[in-house]
Amino acid sequence: RLAGWLEDKSVLAQQEIRQKSIPKFIHTIKPSDVSIHPSDKAAQKTWLYKNAAQLKMLKHAHGAVFFQGWDLLKDADGLNAAAEAVGLEACPDPVEGVRPEIGGKSGKVYEGANNEKDSATHVGMHYEAAPSQIPLSAFFACFEAADSGGEFLVCDGRRVLRDIDTKTLSTFQSRKHVWVLNEFSSDLSSAPGVLKYLPFANEVHREMMTIGLDLMSPFNAHQYKVVRRPNEKESQLAVIFSDPVPVTIRNPATGLPNWFCTLDATHRDTFNKRNPNAIKGQKFTSNNLDIVHGDFGKISEKDLENSLAAIKSNTVEIAMKPGDGMLLDNLSVTHGRKPFSGKRKHAVVWASN
Repeated sequence: RLAGWLEDKSVLAQQEIRQKSIPKFIHTIKPSDVSIHPSDKAAQKTWLYKNAAQLKMLKHAHGAVFFQGWDLLKDADGLNAAAEAVGLEACPDPVEGVRPEIGGKSGKVYEGANNEKDSATHVGMHYEAAPSQIPLSAFFACFEAADSGGEFLVCDGRRVLRDIDTKTLSTFQSRKHVWVLNEFSSDLSSAPGVLKYLPFANEVHREMMTIGLDLMSPFNAHQYKVVRRPNEKESQLAVIFSDPVPVTIRNPATGLPNWFCTLDATHRDTFNKRNPNAIKGQKFTSNNLDIVHGDFGKISEKDLENSLAAIKSNTVEIAMKPGDGMLLDNLSVTHGRKPFSGKRKHAVVWASN
């Protein structure tokens, strides 16, 4: 369904959004704002049910609703109850098998970016998506804050589209972008995982490669594509997330266009410069994760700089505390996380509506 929302005419979309009056990014609600005691979980749940329609409108208008200091959001069962109360239809994690379920009566409350092994890593701004699924909403909550750092990051894609340099946007419009998951030669000498051990001839059949990917990865890998990279290396193959796509999307709920690209999170050089001490297995190496143009050309330094500047200037950093929650529109708002130390426990419910 994502294909029907992609916006090919990015420059015209920018002109459109520049003529709009965009509501303030993030609408904050405290229990005291609605005459509820912070510890009264029953009253909080009731209020969410009664105001579900309004909260849906606020989510789309402001991109995100920040619930500050709600005791209902201090554990998995409470987060699950809150998600149900606001009318979310919980769905499986898009990258199923990577983040564990941590409870909740629906079995759809998932671990956030809490792994202490990658606590030093800056998680850049990204939408949550997989080839087979893209949640339309997400409800994050903090159960336990880190000793230091670990701030939750959110970015308004409408304002990124408004602010990005038009020449840079024009380049993306004509050349699009593609998410490269892995690159290797057809003799499989640099292939990922089990691929190099499979009995393939030098000329790899895409159907057979798909089987290998399915064995290799938990990311619904049969949805990915293997293509021959159009460059001077005739034998070079690439595993890509999708065909080349625009960097803009038109949100079906609002009718408004916005930036829709994970450049801040999955551009190889950007990640490695930002995370020089990333542990082995996390660094983006010469034959794995990257974002390039649809013709496989590198994104220029100037276009990269312009894009990241627009993203940074529209990113909000929130030090979430236990009982804080963030309901966001996954088609308009990207999220990320700053490095942290100590134990951090955040969770999320993904939703198909």
